[in-house]
Amino acid sequence: RELHRKLAETLRTATMASGEGHDAEGDETGCHHARLVALIRINFDADNYTPAVIAAWLNFYVLAQTSVEANRLLRVYHGRLLSNLRHDLRPIVGGRAEALAVRLGALIDGDYLRQALGDQALDGKSASALVIAALDAGLAEANGAAA
Repeated sequence: RELHRKLAETLRTATMASGEGHDAEGDETGCHHARLVALIRINFDADNYTPAVIAAWLNFYVLAQTSVEANRLLRVYHGRLLSNLRHDLRPIVGGRAEALAVRLGALIDGDYLRQALGDQALDGKSASALVIAALDAGLAEANGAAA
């Protein structure tokens, strides 16, 4: 139980720090696309995309299957990530924001999972570039559909 408490506290702190970095970087740019890029990059920066943090996230996902508190915290994290993505996607793609936010969130989680498992693992910069490319492709797709 003590290990579960410490793991939850570590990830709670990491989640809060990730949001603070997004807010700070976004305030400087003022541009929705730049804020989205900043949010993606903060997930893969040197403080968040380390073997220890990635292992903690993987363990946390497993813990969330059996712990009510861990499951609640995981839902909060996912909700916050999607909310941040939707906030800056909505002015650009309107009603397509939800689907693109879900896609980008899944890619972020998937990169962490691949890193944890060593399956086609990418460094933080490459993982970030992969998700940013998906963002740009999704924006182009949405803008093409709107035209």
